[in-house]
Amino acid sequence: MASSYAISKTAGEFYIEQSGIDFVTFRLANIVGPRNLSGPLPIFYKRITNGEKCTIANAKRDFIDVRDLAPVVVQAVDGKGSGAYHFSSGKDVSIIDLYKIVVKTMSLPQEPDYDYQENAAGGPPSILLDPSRTYADFDMPALSSIETIVKGAIDYYRQHGVTREITHLKKA
Repeated sequence: MASSYAISKTAGEFYIEQSGIDFVTFRLANIVGPRNLSGPLPIFYKRITNGEKCTIANAKRDFIDVRDLAPVVVQAVDGKGSGAYHFSSGKDVSIIDLYKIVVKTMSLPQEPDYDYQENAAGGPPSILLDPSRTYADFDMPALSSIETIVKGAIDYYRQHGVTREITHLKKA
């Protein structure tokens, strides 16, 4: 599925490639981490903590910890690789499963109610990138599991809170 976002990113890559400049660019999966404020992870935490109902889209996404990305970016800065790479795990997680992992990690006595909706924002049902070229050209770290990513984020949110919500979905 073509999107204006994807088209603009690949167009920029094409312009750089045509210039003859040696470059590396990463096409990123959903990069998350403890300080992340956008997307479902911080929103689920904030709404559950405030006793609000969460809205869950019928979609799947690939979530990568920013701390797994950083050493690969350093390798690129140091001269490794050439061209465009997908940085992803190659596995997607349903948003409903992410919600359930957040609830479990928060050690709640029961799962709070939520609103489930089809992907009303018009996004694709799954965004999944093929990281095989990245694995071939870079020394890839062992990627963090979704459970580890969620635990790190929840620990951070418990200490610092979530100050705002950044999402493209509308509250039901």
